[in-house]
Amino acid sequence: MDAAPVPLSLLIVEDDVDLSALLVECLTLLDFNVIAAASALELYQRLATAQVDAVVVDLGLPDLDGFTVSQFLRQHTRLGIIAVTAAASLENRLRFFECGADLFFSKPLDCRELAAAARGLIHRLRSTGATPAYAPMAMPPAPAPVKVAPLPPLLPLTPTNTGAVAEAVSSWLVDSARWRVCLPGGGEVRLAAKEMQLLVALAREAGATVPRETLRRVLGYPKTDHGERSLEAVIRRLRAKLTEERTGTAPIQTVHGAGYLFSAPVRVL
Repeated sequence: MDAAPVPLSLLIVEDDVDLSALLVECLTLLDFNVIAAASALELYQRLATAQVDAVVVDLGLPDLDGFTVSQFLRQHTRLGIIAVTAAASLENRLRFFECGADLFFSKPLDCRELAAAARGLIHRLRSTGATPAYAPMAMPPAPAPVKVAPLPPLLPLTPTNTGAVAEAVSSWLVDSARWRVCLPGGGEVRLAAKEMQLLVALAREAGATVPRETLRRVLGYPKTDHGERSLEAVIRRLRAKLTEERTGTAPIQTVHGAGYLFSAPVRVL
């Protein structure tokens, strides 16, 4: 009796939560075994035990870029590598291939096309023995820690700087190097890469409307319906994370027909 065929398996590395969930759902319906990771570090952790044939790698990840991840995978594994990005310039395509990618797709993705290409790639790799099915890889090293400058020291409270201290306490603080936002009055929130990119773009123009087109470019999203939906998804996640318990609101306002603005005092480190 013939053994049952081993399902094709993919690991999706994508920090856009909505897009990742969509790809996992779609590819699962197309008979793939799919797991997801939101960063290079999470990818490395999953490769210690995951049983995959190929990895779908996004260019913009919160800790390492897709070029570095692809290069590492090519040097240390026999997995198929499928690169994806919204920044589909010739330079990016060439660099991905130089880093070892087998296939390249630009966003927005058509899940059926991605599935067909991944299926063909995996069958070729399996036929040559390049990627033994369900063979966990050895744990790669985690990305090197990023060196960041320490936060500026708190001002001592004196009669001459009471106003400055009060302003610091009542302001939002965007610490992009540490992927966090310090809330007015205390507490902090951790952000993903695209959430931080969006917040920095808004905070640097605090009080002014930042056009949707500008924000799409910052996030690397195309001027399409998919790009618009992806931008709105990041806005929703960011608002949810920044909503203050004491007010029930976030300082990101919609300017209908124009864009968005950050409506509170803020500093960007």
